[in-house]
Amino acid sequence: MREEKLSVRQLAVAALSGALAPAVAGAGYGWQGALLAVPVLLLAGGAMVCLAPRCRALGTSSVGNVLAVLYAAWGVVLLARGLGRCAGRILHTGGGDQAHFPWLVLLLALPLAWVAWGKPAAFFRGAELCYLAAVIAAGALWLWAVFRIQWDYVLKPAGDLWAGFGAALETGGTFLFLLPYINRTEKDPHGRSRGLRWLTASALSTVVSAFVTAGVLSPALAVQAEEPFFLMTAALGQTARVEGLASSLWLLPDLVYLGLLAKGWQWSGLKQNWRPVAAVAIGVAGACLGFLDGIPQLVWTCGTVVLWAVTVAALLFTRENSGFTRREDTPSCGLEET
Repeated sequence: MREEKLSVRQLAVAALSGALAPAVAGAGYGWQGALLAVPVLLLAGGAMVCLAPRCRALGTSSVGNVLAVLYAAWGVVLLARGLGRCAGRILHTGGGDQAHFPWLVLLLALPLAWVAWGKPAAFFRGAELCYLAAVIAAGALWLWAVFRIQWDYVLKPAGDLWAGFGAALETGGTFLFLLPYINRTEKDPHGRSRGLRWLTASALSTVVSAFVTAGVLSPALAVQAEEPFFLMTAALGQTARVEGLASSLWLLPDLVYLGLLAKGWQWSGLKQNWRPVAAVAIGVAGACLGFLDGIPQLVWTCGTVVLWAVTVAALLFTRENSGFTRREDTPSCGLEET
């Protein structure tokens, strides 16, 4: 049977809602660095959107296989980091014992393994539902925070300008993991502009999260806090603390983000469901062992930037050497099916 077609909106919504997970994790560095990253992300995203129609040429070629291995390797490392972050956040906001950390990782892995086993179409449909809940929750917290902002805090220098810049680039890199599904989208003459709009919204959401965090906590406190965004939500209520509720609601973006990373293991065989489940198992082991703890933000930024650069180079190389299309058959920049 022919695989079910996806829409550009489904892919972009999944990337946007998933990007909220790493966005709040880097919110403590300051909004100035995140703002500096916006034009860089749009430039890189524009290049990827223009090259998207060439993805079909990769197929099972040697270049495509190398790229698939790189995506799988970097994706599972990010997956282990994301699981560890999520479990650590729940312990921190809920006041749990660190001894419960491995059990929390395992509990988080159960729904993630179920998501990873399912079909891509079902995953992206579910991501649309998670997107609505995540955007409503984020919008409510941002709006609430605006009324608690100390505006003199906002004008102070960022806690770590370049770490904030790098964290925003890493967050935008979530859109890279849509690449295996680009050729399964329905024809959309406005696909290029739609994709760039969603990427812009994702980049701005990172800026807004960092902005309200710095404005409520102050840049000096935010950069030192363990979970600055959720500590910021704790300061919003006068008679009630909502950081536990906010942390629980953020499990939806976490699930989409981690599911997108796991699904990247289906690059060369969309019907091989065991591969994403294997990625989840490796991610669980990595999170529980804690071998990624203490790695600086610069390393994560460089990994994402390198993957982005290699992807662009691979697509250009494939186009130049594969005989994919003749010059007169060159597809326009967009996310249409070729």
